[in-house]
Amino acid sequence: MGPMALPLSDQDMDDLAAYFSSQKVTPIAVPDEVVAAGKALYMGGDMSRGLAACTACHGPRGSGVEQAKYPNLSGQHPAYIKAQLIAFRTAARENDPNGMMRDVAKKLTDQDIEALSKYVAGLH
Repeated sequence: MGPMALPLSDQDMDDLAAYFSSQKVTPIAVPDEVVAAGKALYMGGDMSRGLAACTACHGPRGSGVEQAKYPNLSGQHPAYIKAQLIAFRTAARENDPNGMMRDVAKKLTDQDIEALSKYVAGLH
């Protein structure tokens, strides 16, 4: 982020801050069964598939652990989460320490990814 922010003037930063602070959260309706499936995977994983719970690294509210490089997922848009999980699953994204997310994502089905991406959007 530093190289992108370095050339910004004070006015540019004020304008960007004003723009982002004016954005409104758009609630997304998620069916109860999707929430239940997403919650089950996020909170408990699936030991039969060797799938760790997301909460182990990202926390119960998705706030992550910055020092360990586990990012904040809370409130991310479902399409973004879905795209990142697919990118990890296909190894198109490889910036995960020790390949942790690639190991997890390759065990996720399309239905798992759909449920998790929608569930994560509601974490706060």
